[in-house]
Amino acid sequence: MSQNKTDKPGSFGGIAPDLLKSFAALLVLLLLLEGALRVAGRFYGGARPSVFGESEARAGAPTVLCVGDSYTYGGNVSGTEAYPHRLWLALRDNKIPARVVNGGHCEYNSSQLLDEFRGNLEKFRPRVVVLLAGSSDKWNLLGPQASDPGVVFRRNYDAQMSADVPPFHRGGAFKRALLSSRVYKMYRGIAENLRFRSLLRTAETIRAEKLAADYAAGKLEEEEMHTYLEALLYRSRYEELFELALGALKSVSPDSPLFSSDLSLYFVLSASFQYQDKYSAAETAARLESLLAARPEFAGSEPFVKYLNFFKQHSRMEARFENRLRDNIEEMANLAARYKARLVIMNYPSTHALANRLLAAAAGRHKLTFIDNHAKFEELIKAGGRDRYLMGDDHATPAGHQEMADLLLPEIKKALQ
Repeated sequence: MSQNKTDKPGSFGGIAPDLLKSFAALLVLLLLLEGALRVAGRFYGGARPSVFGESEARAGAPTVLCVGDSYTYGGNVSGTEAYPHRLWLALRDNKIPARVVNGGHCEYNSSQLLDEFRGNLEKFRPRVVVLLAGSSDKWNLLGPQASDPGVVFRRNYDAQMSADVPPFHRGGAFKRALLSSRVYKMYRGIAENLRFRSLLRTAETIRAEKLAADYAAGKLEEEEMHTYLEALLYRSRYEELFELALGALKSVSPDSPLFSSDLSLYFVLSASFQYQDKYSAAETAARLESLLAARPEFAGSEPFVKYLNFFKQHSRMEARFENRLRDNIEEMANLAARYKARLVIMNYPSTHALANRLLAAAAGRHKLTFIDNHAKFEELIKAGGRDRYLMGDDHATPAGHQEMADLLLPEIKKALQ
């Protein structure tokens, strides 16, 4: 048999030996990296950590439970940069054994926090509870009571949000296995981080009208549109964010999760409304009513109807939210006392006037320790500049979280010693 002219001696199918060796070396390197990431994942827990000091707790050390929204969870920072982890490190450095639990959830209002609070008290039996709640109450209509006409009931909302399975993960077993590998997830995480950084650099040139038009024309996927929404939020461009949310809502299809189950557009719409200066509640309600007239099917969407009523009855709703927040803080204080946990209340480092006022009032009413983050951050910003301590969307930076932990540390030490 004659030798194939395209093959050279010592080659395989025309592929040079050096190329085969390089490919094999790369494959071995990727397999080793995959193995290392999986081993590391066993120690790391496979997800963002929320409990620090389990070994100390098993040895009888007390627990500090931190309850709150994204300011506790660590919005836009890693779990180890958020103040609960920084607090645990500081306690460890001071030779005070403790378990610290980060019970924060991004976007949670006080009703959602209260709903989970009871279970956390029973589960962790904390000696100290740190409470920071209320920044989301004026715009987040989610609630645990299905019969409440003023809330949107989504018991499985967190499960829906965390079940993030992109369409490209569908396919054959090999493809699914490849895309679920640690190496791919690491690559995707790095790529998404770089992509978001690029978006932030170009956020000043984003035009909401064009993005909404591209979304309506199918040129912009929902995941991409969410990223642009986040970029606008981060740059504090609330009026453009408001318009983009309305534009996207106008063209969302009835079979999209955004129509009824994914509430992110409603969150963005109402949150950006709180911070912008251009539109009144009546004008916003009028925009939504015109959308309803053009698309009658929105009458069957519970979130749309309740957020429309939120803007139509804005003054009454604001009073209702204030009462709800006050009652929920009161109930959490009573629950903490019932479980013999010392409650420490903090206010927000950024301007959340209603929540900060009610938190301070509750601390005074129950004679509890009150940590004034807002006053401290005003001093820090005056001396060192805002960008060092607060991000564009008002969340704390890693340095800001460190300041929160440092401010809290003396009171936690006194409570635990």
